[in-house]
This record gives sequence, structure tokens and C-alpha cells, in this order.
Amino acid sequence: RPRRTVQYRNPEDVWQYIGGRQKLAIQWSTWLSHTRQHPPTLEELQTDAERQRRVQANVALIEARDREERAQVLRLQQESNTAKSIERPRELVGIHQQETQYPLEEQAQSEMVPEHNNNTSPLPKMGTGTDTYEPEAWTPRTHARGG
Repeated sequence: RPRRTVQYRNPEDVWQYIGGRQKLAIQWSTWLSHTRQHPPTLEELQTDAERQRRVQANVALIEARDREERAQVLRLQQESNTAKSIERPRELVGIHQQETQYPLEEQAQSEMVPEHNNNTSPLPKMGTGTDTYEPEAWTPRTHARGG
């Protein structure tokens, strides 16, 4: 199996790849490691570079949309908090102002937690202690092997 190596045009370029500032195209890496038989063509490399540009553009669009959605959610939360403070009686306004000192996310989480009702329990009620049942000790039966 022949040895495959990279010959850089400029000897200083070696350090850019070794240092991690630049990466060798995956097509070349697979050829160098004998994963693919033939070296990549210029057309293949250009097609992959174009694909990478499209992916980066799509990522930028998705991130912009996510930022916009987060801003809209925060704006709606602030509007709902403002509406709640207007609807409350005057004596509760001071309490509401203390609540709004916390970040909106924590406040929204605390509002979503349902209050626990101690009167209802999903478990059945246990006896009051007048039960006299005692478990008995037992030994499991042993079976003879090879019988």
C-alpha cells in the first residue's frame, strides 16, 4: 500500500494545519487515510464548499429566527406582568414589585408550578397501628440438580 502525504506549497502552511487554524478538507483526509481510493476532484471540493456555505446561511437564518422568537416571548411575558400589576389592588402593588425583581424566567417557572394540595394523596391510607399482623419466616425449597 503506497504512503500518501501532503506536500504544502509554502512550508509555513504546515503549522496552520497542525495548530488547528485551518482544517484539511474531509475528502482529502479520507484519501490520505486510505478510506477512499481516489483523490477528490476539484469539482467535488467546490460542490462541498458550496454546500457548507448554504448550511452556514441556513444556520444564520435559524439563529436569527430563534432570537426573534425569544425576544417576542420576553416581550409577551413583560406585557402580561404589566397587565397583572395594573389589575391588582393598590395594597398588593408593593408585593408585585418585589416579585418582579427576579428574572422573568424564574418568575414564569414559579407561576407554572401547581400548588400542592395536602388533603388528597394518591396513596391509600394506612392503618392506625392496631394491626397485629407479623410476617413469618420462611425458607425456599431447594431442588436437587441433575435429577
